[in-house]
This record gives sequence, C-alpha cells and structure tokens, in this order.
Amino acid sequence: MAKRLTSLQKNIIFKKETLESARIQLKAEFVGIDKVIDELIDSASTWYMFPDIQGKPVVINLWGLTGVGKSSLIERFSALLDFSNRFSHFDLGECEGSDWRIKKRFEEIYETANGSPMIIAFDEFQLARTIDEAGRENNKPATRIVWELIDSGKFQ
Repeated sequence: MAKRLTSLQKNIIFKKETLESARIQLKAEFVGIDKVIDELIDSASTWYMFPDIQGKPVVINLWGLTGVGKSSLIERFSALLDFSNRFSHFDLGECEGSDWRIKKRFEEIYETANGSPMIIAFDEFQLARTIDEAGRENNKPATRIVWELIDSGKFQ
C-alpha cells in the first residue's frame, strides 16, 4: 500500500511539473495570451492529473478571430503533455461529405483510446449546427454525427 501511495504521489508531482512546464513554454511561444494559457492549464489540470475520477469529458472553449492561434495552441498543448498520439483534430468547416467518415474516425479514436484520456479538438465548431436568417436549422448531416456521438455516451 505504501509503495502504491508513493507511486501515486510521484505521478501527481510529475504531472503538476509537466503542466507548469507547459504553461511556461506556451507563454514563450504564444505571445500576448497569457491569461488564455493560464485558463487552459487550470481548466485541464484536474482532467490531466486525475483522469480516473473524471466521469465526463472536459470541454474547453477557445473563442477568437480566425488565425489567432487557437488550434495551434491546443495542438502544442497536446504535444507538451505527450498526447500527440491521443490527439485528434476535426475541422467541422471542411465536413461537407457524408457522416460515415466522421463516424468511422470517431469509432477508430474510441477503439484506440482503450479508456485512456484523449484530446479531441473541434475546429470551426460553430459550423456544426447553425441556423439561417429565418431561424431554420441548416441541414449538415456530416456534422450532425458529432452531436449524435457526443450524446451517445460513448465518450463519457
């Protein structure tokens, strides 16, 4: 029991140091968004340090103009946490095809994750479900699958 506690303590210390190192590195690489980086690190810290007690996905929204570095920030954050092989990026603005490709990719992610924590980035998320000027929902069946898969409970 003592060995297990010591191992858990070392793991927590390592993860905390990794998060602080990531915070410093991100602030060096992404100038002018220190507050955003702090919020990202703080929001993800419980999920990263204690994934076994996290029952639901952690959702972190980054809002900003096109080209300010939101996607690059998340990709770099994933790399600094050594999650590159457990990071998937979906550009919902480019999902004009059929939903089977997105569904197949989600299923592959689910299978390879094998219960391990992962990071999924939904870029251009506002395009996944939008309404027109008359208040009618735009029919985008390829992105509808994102909502269905999230609602299915598979990723909880």
